[in-house]
Amino acid sequence: MTEFLGITEEMLPCIRILEPANEYKKYKMDDGIEITAATISTFYNRYRRRKIKAYLKSEPVPEEQEAVYKIVGDNFNDIVLDKSKDVLIKFYAPWCGHCKAVHIST
Repeated sequence: MTEFLGITEEMLPCIRILEPANEYKKYKMDDGIEITAATISTFYNRYRRRKIKAYLKSEPVPEEQEAVYKIVGDNFNDIVLDKSKDVLIKFYAPWCGHCKAVHIST
């Protein structure tokens, strides 16, 4: 399977806008939309007017949070970058051998 910037052959054709100067933010044209000159133009114009959000591979935001919050891509900025909060964050990937070796239960 060939992959380039997170795009696999199975995902083609697709339209993406990448911002290399901005931590490689990605903007993704919605799946299922027919790719035509008009839909590409609409997508680009919405991007320029900042009417679309950057695409993040993210789990959904948990509906309920406990004492230890689960941070995902869609709530990272709201919680971690909020200057009114003190935040200690642990990055953990359950499939990673190194993470399993140092995992401390919460």
